This record gives sequence, structure tokens and C-alpha cells, in this order.
Amino acid sequence: MRDAELEYRMYGLVPYNLSPIQQGIQYGHAVVEYMIGNPPDSDVMDKLGKWMHYDKTFIILNGGTTNLGFQGEGKGSLNKYADELRLKNIKFADFHEPDLGDQLTAVVFLVDERVWNKKKYPNFKFIFRTKEIKDEFISYDIVDTDTDNVKNFLIDKGEYKLLEVYESWEDSIGKENLFLREFLKNFKLA
Repeated sequence: MRDAELEYRMYGLVPYNLSPIQQGIQYGHAVVEYMIGNPPDSDVMDKLGKWMHYDKTFIILNGGTTNLGFQGEGKGSLNKYADELRLKNIKFADFHEPDLGDQLTAVVFLVDERVWNKKKYPNFKFIFRTKEIKDEFISYDIVDTDTDNVKNFLIDKGEYKLLEVYESWEDSIGKENLFLREFLKNFKLA
């Protein structure tokens, strides 16, 4: 399936301590930054254009605290989430509010349906018979985003054909999307 044929949602993380209207405004600022950061000839533009013209869904999530980590204080959770997205090479935009001392007030990123539509793109599940006990079946529901862990698990169990099936499923979902599935599962709406 081509990326432009998928459904998209723009997800965003905002600080918990802003009023709902301010959270929406900060989210909007970050969306504009996302648009500015992706010129018409960029690789993201097909997805962004599809979202802007057809899908248009906003998901605004509670990103916790914001803190730049000055003078011995740790970074805020929102700042850490931005670092995590950057580390995983997830394309995102952020906004720093000048009226709040340039604190990070929103992080936004496009998410395609392979992340949130679990009916159409279910988690990888398998059942196999244990070798020790003939009639005992063990079911595994794999949602681990560290594909090396999953692959090592299947290799340890001697499930090489299942490993091929898993790798095919992994390719169909995409490694970036597997990360986003795990990343987004604990957030609540703002």
C-alpha cells in the first residue's frame, strides 16, 4: 500500500498544566511548524497533503511537564519525549512559546493507520505447541518494539518459520510504526 493511500492523524503532545484552549493553540503552532518544515518537494509532503486535504484528525495528548533542564533540574517529560522521537528518527515538529520563556509547549507528528487501527493491522500473535507436552498450547501476543528481542525469542524457541512470518508482518507494519504503537499506548487525551 502506498503511503498516500493510508489514513493519517496528526498526534501532538502538550504540557498538562496549560488550559485546554492554550493546549489547542500550542498544538496549532506546532502543526504550522510541521507544515513549514516540509516544503512541497519533501518526502513527507504526500502524507501531509493527504492529511491536510482529507483526514484532518487531531489527537492532542497529555505530554506531562516541560523543563529545559537548567541548573541541575531534570528535563521535563515532554522534552524527554521529543528526545525519544528524535532518537528514533520520527519526523516531528515542536513549538517553544516565547511568552513562557521559550519552553517547549507542543510536539506534533503524523501517524498512519498502521499504528492506531488494530482491527485492520492487528498485533502479531501466534500459538504453538510446546515440544515437552504434546497437548499444551502456548499463545504469545508480541507487541515488543525491540524487534531484536522478538527475533531472539523466536530463535531461542527454534521457531524459524515463525520468524519468517514475523519479519513479513514487521515489514508490513514498518519499524517506525512498531515504535509508535509502543510509544503512544500510555498517553491520555489532554
